Amino acid sequence: MRLHHSTLGALLAASLTATAVGCAGPATESGAGAAFMNGADEAEFQEGLTAQQAGNQAEAERRFKRALAANPNYLSARISLGNLQLSQGRDEEASATFDTALTTRASSIDAQLGAAEARIRLNRCDEASALSNKVVAQGKSSATPVQLSAALTFIGRCSVTQGQGDAAASFQEAILTNGSNTEARLALAQLFMATGSSTDVVNALARAAEYERKPLYLLRIGRMMTAVHQARRAVTVLTRAQQYAPADAEIALALAKAQLDVGDANLALQTLSDISARSGELLPAQVLMGRAELLAGHDEAAQRLADKVLATEPSQPDALYLMALLQLGHDDKLSAERSLRQALATAPQAVEARTKLAELLAARAAWGEVADLLEADTERAWAPSAWTDLLLQAYQEGGRFDLSLPMLSRRANERGSDPEAHAAVVEQALAHAGILAPALVVTHAQAAFDASGGSLPRYRLALVDALAAADRVRDALAIVEAGLKALPGNRELLARKQALQKR
Repeated sequence: MRLHHSTLGALLAASLTATAVGCAGPATESGAGAAFMNGADEAEFQEGLTAQQAGNQAEAERRFKRALAANPNYLSARISLGNLQLSQGRDEEASATFDTALTTRASSIDAQLGAAEARIRLNRCDEASALSNKVVAQGKSSATPVQLSAALTFIGRCSVTQGQGDAAASFQEAILTNGSNTEARLALAQLFMATGSSTDVVNALARAAEYERKPLYLLRIGRMMTAVHQARRAVTVLTRAQQYAPADAEIALALAKAQLDVGDANLALQTLSDISARSGELLPAQVLMGRAELLAGHDEAAQRLADKVLATEPSQPDALYLMALLQLGHDDKLSAERSLRQALATAPQAVEARTKLAELLAARAAWGEVADLLEADTERAWAPSAWTDLLLQAYQEGGRFDLSLPMLSRRANERGSDPEAHAAVVEQALAHAGILAPALVVTHAQAAFDASGGSLPRYRLALVDALAAADRVRDALAIVEAGLKALPGNRELLARKQALQKR
């Protein structure tokens, strides 16, 4: 079997087609069909549960169907069959199964939630939202906190898909209703990937990982941690996932990628060797092994692996990125740029390839191309900080201070108490007046001054100039006078005092 290494684009699309939340238990509302039980139905159902717990899904399905043949009104068997179909991606069948369950008992919360999950997967969110809202409307008198939380999660997922409502509020309410709802936390983190900051994403993921033991959930958390450049956290989470599922190749691949991102080539090679021993020569493992060999300084081994993968799949983006790294090692920038462009033609969202190509373009002062490559996604939570620096330089070199100044302002706010970040905003804003509001420039100047403790003349002068530009002459003079007490005779402060007094 060949596994394909997930790109960032695939990761970003994954969470909205995830497994059911809270409604996929093995047996639910078991008393609902009690009046119809004849003995055979119960025996078959229990055998189905036993088979399911043993991992024998085919036998479980056979037993659930035999229970239903003996008793078509056996609600728990019907719901268990629907959940099994959902777990196998048989969404149309699951939808029909849950609809039949609802004909047996229209008020069944589990049947409504199962039907809602199936419809979300079938892109029928209007119906899914109606079913989920019905569960929420019934409230705690009919639904458990787990069920209510699942319904709220479905509502949030449909809000994301339809671009309607406040999805974040739905996910947060789902989490408040049931703190162990990992699916809601992951959905919230995924939403922040597109609309929030990396800090928002990490906070949501950290809470999700805190008590989680299911390896597939841990895999998703680890991959998202890697996507927002939290590789050390990802290694911790994915190591736990591997302890729960030591033979899972996808988990091992994600772990090896995180280990490479923290620079641990030897441990990554060990992880990848273990994968190969269990699963054979998987294509993504070969690419990652090439990256690990390169990181360990074994260029020839890395080259062999890159050549081998590209001989099998010439457009494999991760292998093309590896080839570009090897070409750069030989100072062949032209070939490296060509390889990176080929990688991005197949995987436009490949972050590492985009970063490396932007660096090559910047080195030859192709600033317009740098902007075209990065500007659409630089504010995303998953965008590396290097993108902001490269894009800022591209805007500044191109004289686009109307674009660079708002970016500088946002970056300074993100860096909080870094006086240099705030001072950079002030200096550029004063040199290119009229782009940022004078009051905002003063705010940045005050932040730089306060963060430095007021001890550096440069930040004091920046605050004076910002206040003067905002026509706050009296405030500017007060800052000058205080500075002259600490630095009597300072020429720059005296010059500012003279100019302000003339105003």
